[in-house]
Amino acid sequence: MSEPIRVFGSNKLGVHGAGAALDALNNHGAQGGNGVGRQGNSYAIPTKATPYVTLSLGAIRAYVADFIEYARAHPETTFQVTRIGTGLAGYTDAQIAPLFADAPPNCLLSPRWEPWVGPRPAWWENPFEARRMPGKGPVDPVLAAGESLPPEAEILRTWRELDTTP
Repeated sequence: MSEPIRVFGSNKLGVHGAGAALDALNNHGAQGGNGVGRQGNSYAIPTKATPYVTLSLGAIRAYVADFIEYARAHPETTFQVTRIGTGLAGYTDAQIAPLFADAPPNCLLSPRWEPWVGPRPAWWENPFEARRMPGKGPVDPVLAAGESLPPEAEILRTWRELDTTP
């Protein structure tokens, strides 16, 4: 059995600088400068045009449809789909999850998407899906009382502060 393919939200420029995109770049063969499609053991679905400009849901829907077609054409491959678009792109699970309603069973989706996609095959542990609190299991990626921002959020905040583009 081949290694699962990590599906992550990207920007069309292929600047994989934070979150699941940075993880895909560092650990799953994503290529800098390539923001769309299969790359090594990863698959990029654009949710942003640039690191600062979010795509419309219609544009994301088209990229998700392309991915679903690819996943159907590769039933022997397992795809670990992160909650694309719900981080830096700013969409909610209720907006993004329905785009995956027709994903084939070789696509492992977040259990948080069950209200929109129904029960799915076994889930996988994804560090960007949920943060763990000692003894309490997964929690929302929203910061628990007293926690600091994860390093990716600090980096993004710095980028935004340095950006002088009007």
